[in-house]
Order: sequence, then structure tokens, then C-alpha cells
Amino acid sequence: LYGPGDIEGHRGRDGDIYILDFSRAFPPQPKSRTQPKGGYLYQLLRPELVRNNIDPETEELIPLSSDAFSRFGQHDRKIHNEEIKDCFKRLVHEIIPDFAAKMDKKFIGINQRRNPKKAKFSFLLRLTSKMHAYGINVRLLGIVRKHASHPDFRQVLLIEMIARVFKTSLNQVLRETMRTLRNPAEELYKGVVLKKINMLLNDGYESHAFWEDVKENLQYKFRKCLTDDEIKMPAIYLKSMVDIIFLIERIEQFTGITLQSKTRVDFYQQPDTFTLVDTSDIQPLTPEVKHMNISILASAIVIGIDAAQTSEYEAERLFRIANARFENAAKNSILNYTTFQYWAWTLYQKSLFFRKDPHKAIKCLLKAQKKCEIAYKYQPNNVDTMTTLGRIYRDLSLYHENTIYYYNKALEIAKQLAKQEELENLKCHKAPINARFHNDDVQSF
Repeated sequence: LYGPGDIEGHRGRDGDIYILDFSRAFPPQPKSRTQPKGGYLYQLLRPELVRNNIDPETEELIPLSSDAFSRFGQHDRKIHNEEIKDCFKRLVHEIIPDFAAKMDKKFIGINQRRNPKKAKFSFLLRLTSKMHAYGINVRLLGIVRKHASHPDFRQVLLIEMIARVFKTSLNQVLRETMRTLRNPAEELYKGVVLKKINMLLNDGYESHAFWEDVKENLQYKFRKCLTDDEIKMPAIYLKSMVDIIFLIERIEQFTGITLQSKTRVDFYQQPDTFTLVDTSDIQPLTPEVKHMNISILASAIVIGIDAAQTSEYEAERLFRIANARFENAAKNSILNYTTFQYWAWTLYQKSLFFRKDPHKAIKCLLKAQKKCEIAYKYQPNNVDTMTTLGRIYRDLSLYHENTIYYYNKALEIAKQLAKQEELENLKCHKAPINARFHNDDVQSF
């Protein structure tokens, strides 16, 4: 078991054992001259990177120390520190350039779509989840932009970074305002928000100072994000390098700020000369709450189970809510295969409500198949995943025109389940595998 030296284990009064303090469960990024003080405590490597840290010669996983570059990690410190340095070098010199090259190619295809602008913004919304899938931290956006060559991709990366810098700056000003005024009246804070957005939109003296601050923070927060020529330019030129509509929409998502409908229409018509007039241009402020991914997944599973056990009318609404939460969970942790396993199960349960409507049943089962095959690809011996996938194939053979194909796929899964039963004693299941799926489902054909 690999973990940090300050993780805690406790036996509770109920007799159960509890483990606490997972904040440093993953290894730190190597120390550098630009790293903030104490950065090794919170600038950690992504789980996707750690999970795929394979030795190219032995093809075995190299575990990394959570205590590297700290006083906890005195034992074999040179070995542990060097292993993390090698992993980070691979990230910077191999993984990030590969990611940037693939996204450059993707943008060539985006520009050929019917609505490229909509596709670009959709990509912007999924950018961080795509980076996380490669094990790339958001703080390395600048290095990604350094290796990117497609102008539209470079612009999207710059929008993402500026939006994050704006969010940090706005939050800081709002906290300072609250400490100074000690007044919870919303209009006061909407006034601060209005002024901040206008500095971003306009070209006056305050705007020049604002963009100077943005440029400085960009270079501090996202190293290597700007080229030498961009660094020499006046900071206000950053505004002309981005799609201002995309930037405002991304800021809205980060901060909970929302323009009024009529204001938004005026802004879309003249984004380059638009100015917010007063606080009525902004809807009431709403907090943006971050949830742990495990809580989102847990709520999706519970709602999915409730949907499967309720009436058809109520089930439709619950399945819709569960599906939205599974989407959110998958977006936040794209390599959490448990998400796809339960998502597939929920979609399969939904398909059971459409037995009298084969078209809807097929549509739902095909979605379930796609999710379950993702989970099965990375968890081929998981009994629950195999059982769900087998049932999906079985039902598709009943509804889909490609009956023989899905029938054979269901038989393959049944054979794998029977073989799995011979390999392990499944104490957690009341019935053996072949009774749960192989006999009941396949032999029903």
C-alpha cells in the first residue's frame, strides 16, 4: 500500500476502521524555481498519469512516493525523487506534445463542421476533462499552448487561462470588499462584478491596467503560456487575441455570473463596443459549488436505483436526472470506470420501461452498450460489468435488426462468466454466476 506519511488510520467506537487525510495521496510535482512555497504539498500529479507510469523496458508499473521532495520522504529519497522527475519529464516532453498534436488535428476537423463556432465552444467546455484523461494538470495549460500550432486551438487555450485568471482576481476583490464593508447586500457585490467585467470589455485607462494585471498573472500561473512576441506586446492586445463572447461565457460558468437575457442579446450584437450600464444587466449572483466526484456519482446511482423501482411516469424524470449526474461524474473523472458501469446499468434499467416501444428500447440499449463497453474494456473480469453487458447484448438481439451479431456477443459474455465462476468464489453474490446470467438469460433463447 503506497501512501503519504501523514495519512491516519483510526478504529472508531463502532469497531470499524477509518482512514483519513488523503490530501497528499498522490505524488507531488518535482520542485522548481518557479514553484510556490510549499507547492509540493498541493501541486500533485494527476491519478491518470500515476496509474500509467509504466517502465518501458519491463512494462511494469512504477509506484511513486507521495512523500517525495518532503521531510517525510528521507528513506531512499534520491530514488523516489528521481522516479517522479522521470515521470514528469515524460509528461512534459512526450505526453503534452502528443496531446497538443492530436488536438491540433481535431481542430482541422472542427473547422469543417456545419457550425464550427458552436463546436469550438463545446470543445472549450470539455478541454479540462480531455487534459485530465491524458494525466495533464490544468496548471500546465501554458505548456500545452506552447506545443499547440493550430491558431483556433491556441485561442481556446488562451481563453481558458484568461477566464481562470479573471475568476481568481474577481474572487479576491469580492473577499476584500466583504472584509471592508461587512455588508451582505447583493447590489454592492454586483457593482464590483459590473466594474470588473467592464474593465475586461472596454479600452480605457482602467482596462489597460486590468489587462496588464491579467498578463502578469497569466505568466505566473501558467508558465510558458505566451510566446516571446506576445510578451513584448502591450497587454491590451490579449483582448484582440480571443473571442470575447466565448471568454464572457466561460467566465459565467466559472463564477456563477449571468447576464440578463436582453443584455446578452445586445452583447452578442456588438461584443467589441459593449458596456454594462448598471447592476440590472446582471442576474442575481449564484454561488458556484464544487462537489467531490464521489458524491456526484453516489447520488446518480441512488437516483438510478429509485427510477428503476418507481412508476413509469416518475421514472422518466428520475432517469433524466440520473443521466445528467452520470454525465457530470464522467466529465470530472473520465477514467473512473465505475461511473460507466453504473451508468450502463441505469440505462439498461431504463430500457426495460420501453418493452412495448422497440425503437426507444434500441436507442436506450445502444447508449447502455457504449457505456458498458468502456467499463468492460478496462475491467474485463468485473462480474457486474459482464452481467450488465450480457443482458444488454441479449435484449439487443431481441429488438435490433442485427440479431445474430448480438446473440453471439451475449453467448461470449455468458461463457466468460461461467469461466469466471470457476476461477473465484463469489461470496458477495447470493446466486452463482451461471444461475444469474448464463442459465436464466442465455438459455431463455
